[in-house]
Amino acid sequence: MRVRTYAGASIFGLTLLLAGCSGDDTDKNGDEGGAGMEGVVYVGRTTDEALEYLLDRTPEDRESQRLVIDSPAADATLSKDEPPVISYHNAVTGQLERRPAPSHYVAPAWTLRARTDLSNLFGLVRAAHAHGTPFSGLAYFLEVDDADGNHGLRVFTDAPSHTPDSVAWAALSDLSQPLRLTIVLAIFEENEVLANSGPYLGGSIEFRVE
Repeated sequence: MRVRTYAGASIFGLTLLLAGCSGDDTDKNGDEGGAGMEGVVYVGRTTDEALEYLLDRTPEDRESQRLVIDSPAADATLSKDEPPVISYHNAVTGQLERRPAPSHYVAPAWTLRARTDLSNLFGLVRAAHAHGTPFSGLAYFLEVDDADGNHGLRVFTDAPSHTPDSVAWAALSDLSQPLRLTIVLAIFEENEVLANSGPYLGGSIEFRVE
């Protein structure tokens, strides 16, 4: 009887632990992200865990990793009714190469077995691992802030361009002008920035939306 009591207590404790983990999930819109991650739009294969890792580090301003911002043009005045394609490319070709992401992530066999056993027992593991496949590859974090430093548009993408949502873009016209676009980039492996691969300050420009 004593053994059963201890076993029951252990199972109950583990259940509470897993239930607590499942309550920490962040949705794709970033509304429940950690500090400094509010309102972020995730594009492509990017994840909130990778962004959190990036934001926890100060970007290095290295000339060899600078981006050329092709659009919008610096000091341009843009229409709030026509969202532009925000596009950019590496100023020095080949300095920061995109690493191909694995087509799928295969966890070690022992972790898969343990996860399956726990899922069968408690039915909670799927929720605790709901963030999806860890991100690997080159990613860009775009921020458009107003003249007072308030965030207007925030995007985490694995593509060298982004077209803002028309509603989000129009809302920028209500902010203090001029606006400043800042781009930070880094290469990730399993949601973590690789050594000597960022984050780097890609560049920034000012423009207006009216």
